[in-house]
Amino acid sequence: EIGFTQQIGDFASFDITGYYKDIQDQVVYDQQFTNVAAGSPYGSYYVLKNGDFATTKGLELTFNMRRVERFLINATFAYQDAQGTGSYPNSNRGIVGAPLDGVTIFKPQYISPLEYNNKLRGNLNIDYRFGINDGGPILDQLGLSALLSFTSGHPFTRGVGGPDLEGDARDRQPIEPLNSSTTPATFQVDLRLDKTFNITEKLNLNIYVYVINLFDALNIQNVFLRTGTTDDDGFLSNPQLGGPLIQTYGPRYEELYKAINIDYYQQWQNAAGLTTTPFFYGPPRQIRLGLRLEY
Repeated sequence: EIGFTQQIGDFASFDITGYYKDIQDQVVYDQQFTNVAAGSPYGSYYVLKNGDFATTKGLELTFNMRRVERFLINATFAYQDAQGTGSYPNSNRGIVGAPLDGVTIFKPQYISPLEYNNKLRGNLNIDYRFGINDGGPILDQLGLSALLSFTSGHPFTRGVGGPDLEGDARDRQPIEPLNSSTTPATFQVDLRLDKTFNITEKLNLNIYVYVINLFDALNIQNVFLRTGTTDDDGFLSNPQLGGPLIQTYGPRYEELYKAINIDYYQQWQNAAGLTTTPFFYGPPRQIRLGLRLEY
C-alpha cells in the first residue's frame, strides 16, 4: 500500500491511497476420502478447508474537513478490482459433488471477477452541529447529519437452468463468461437528528431519530441468474418451462406462481433453512428513535 496526503488550508486534507492485496487460504468446499479398501468403516464426507486465493487492487480517495462554522464533511471514493478462484465457500460445490469417475474430482482454478466486489463505491457524510452553549437552549448541542452512499453493483453470471443464486451449479449452465454481468447501481441516503443534554458533569443523554434509506430507494442487491432481474426468474417467460403450465391452468396459475416464487422468494428460502441465499433488495425505509448515555 502506498499513499499521499495533502493538506488544504487550515481545515481540510486530501488523501490518495493505492493498494495491492494477495489473499490466500480462503475457505473452500471439498470432499474428504477415507481408505475404504484398508477396512475403514466410514465413507467419504464433505469438509470446508483452506484453498481459494484472490488478488485485490484498488485506489481510494478521501477528503476530510474538520468542523468549520458548524459544518463537518467527510467523503471517500474507491475503485477496486477483486479477482480470484472462488467468491464464497460453496463456489465449487457442484464440482466436488460430481467426481469424473466416481473418485477423481476435477477442480479447475480459474481466475475471474469475485461476486462480492463493487468496482466503484463512495460515501459522503455531512454533519451540521451546534456546540456547547451555542445557539440558545433549543439549538444547544443539536445536530443533523446525512450519509450518502452509492455502489456500482457487483458481478454475476447469466445462465440457464435452475435459479439458485449461491448453491449447487450442476442444475444451471452459464451463457456468458464467468461474472461478466453486473447488478444495478445502488444509492441510499441515511439521516440522523440528535440532541445532547448534560445530566451531570460527566454524564450526558443523547436523544436521536435515525432514518435509514430516507427516500425508500429500491436498491437491488442480487438478481435471478436466468434473467438478470428481480421480478422474473425466467420460468414463466420460458415457453419450454412455464409456458405450457400457463396454457393449461390459465392466468391464475401465473398469479399464484409469482406470489410464491417471486414476491415471497426470500421468505420461503429462509423458511427452508437456506440461510446463505442472498437478499434481493437493500433495507427499506426505517425510522428509529433512541436514547444513548454518554459518560
